[in-house]
Amino acid sequence: MEKNFHTQVRGVLRATTSNDRVSLSQSYGTNLIPAFCKTYYENTGHKVIAVMAAKGGESIGNYLPFSDEDYADNEKRRIYEAMKEKYTKAIKCIEDNGFTIKNRYSVCFQGENDVGDRRSKDEYKRLFKKVTDNLKNDLEITNNVIIEPSHNIGNDLNIAIENIHNAQEELANENEDIIIGSKYSYERWIPKKSIYEQNSYVNTTYTDEQGNKLPYDEALELASLCRCYTDNRIHHTSAALCQIGKESAESLVKNIVEKIKVISDTVKTKYVINRDNLNMEEGKIQVTYLDGSAKAIGLADDKIEVNGFYNNELGKKVLNIKYAQNLTSYEVSILRFGDIDESNSIDPGDVLTIQRYIAIRNNEILKEKHKDWNLKDEYKNIGDLNENGDLDSGDTLKILRHIAAEKSEKIMTDHPDWLID
Repeated sequence: MEKNFHTQVRGVLRATTSNDRVSLSQSYGTNLIPAFCKTYYENTGHKVIAVMAAKGGESIGNYLPFSDEDYADNEKRRIYEAMKEKYTKAIKCIEDNGFTIKNRYSVCFQGENDVGDRRSKDEYKRLFKKVTDNLKNDLEITNNVIIEPSHNIGNDLNIAIENIHNAQEELANENEDIIIGSKYSYERWIPKKSIYEQNSYVNTTYTDEQGNKLPYDEALELASLCRCYTDNRIHHTSAALCQIGKESAESLVKNIVEKIKVISDTVKTKYVINRDNLNMEEGKIQVTYLDGSAKAIGLADDKIEVNGFYNNELGKKVLNIKYAQNLTSYEVSILRFGDIDESNSIDPGDVLTIQRYIAIRNNEILKEKHKDWNLKDEYKNIGDLNENGDLDSGDTLKILRHIAAEKSEKIMTDHPDWLID
């Protein structure tokens, strides 16, 4: 096996069926990890090391550090500390053997106990965010994948399940480092018959080809297929867990940004000093995801940060762009009004540049012969001194007048308005 391969390391807070009283439980039977790792590798070519750090039947507050004021485990098993130690030792082992870790994720199949506790949506969000913040600060976890839970099928916990579902969906919508991995468990849960048969209850998983709700007994039978036993209606079969692992990996690679770059022909790069504000309305970046797919996103997107622009000083400036924890940059020029040839002064070169543009504008032969004489619109913005929307002889006249005034004190005194600010 070659050294320095890129691998993804996962800290897992997955609910298991274990009811023992140790901090972290060993997995038995099939869990979601093999399918997750296989799918991730198939979609990215990156190897995976999974750190199993699970304990079943735990509320979200039990995953906080023992010292946290919201720590909720009355048995004081210090799950977070055990998880942190196990993860840290795994990282050390990997790095000591010469391997490079590229990304670190957590995959969290948690919430069924909070359903049972009937925890409010806002309280769950607050505690979950504290957990992910700790993972980020202590273990350098960059992204967190949520697998939405449910509870015993056929019970009356509909509202409680919706609270946790809505909390987790909002967490993903409000935080760029949190992703919904799988809704398999949530979407296949159904309540007891009296709730299911109400017109207000809708679950498109249990409808026929015409979109009609299936009879309850038929829906319950289908829902039971992904549960372990007839008397165990909360835990999933091996096949269901494999599907959940597969869906979670697919969601991760489609949502995790691997790199970004500026689409150069979309951004404005020429600005007039002390006049122009940063314009990002048409600018775009190309976002490439772990699965190799890509899309363009406008710089005006509220999730994009752009820093480094100030227009009170001539010269080139590097603008830094941050999106989904990835960085890129591009260069802009702050120019004097009229300095269309970017010489840092208003001079005969600017006149020549405009005259060449005028010459090819109405002459196809010259246009074909001197393609480099053409100017992009942003240059026109720099040289349109008479502000009529284009470059013409009026602009060259203003430049020539400015040059004359700079060279002659008498002309400057007689025609101070000839100087270009």
